[in-house]
Amino acid sequence: MTTKVQKLLPSFNNLIKEIIKLSNNIISTRSKNTKRASQIINSFSNSNFIFPFHH
Repeated sequence: MTTKVQKLLPSFNNLIKEIIKLSNNIISTRSKNTKRASQIINSFSNSNFIFPFHH
């Protein structure tokens, strides 16, 4: 039982590392997208862009 667990531990650790890497990648791409979205919004608000719903 213990030897099986010891054999599985390194692969389990690698799996956890991969999951952490993936989640970090997802977080970084999300923040990049939000930065880009805010840049686009800022460029719209900086220019005299009139929104259709603006009264």
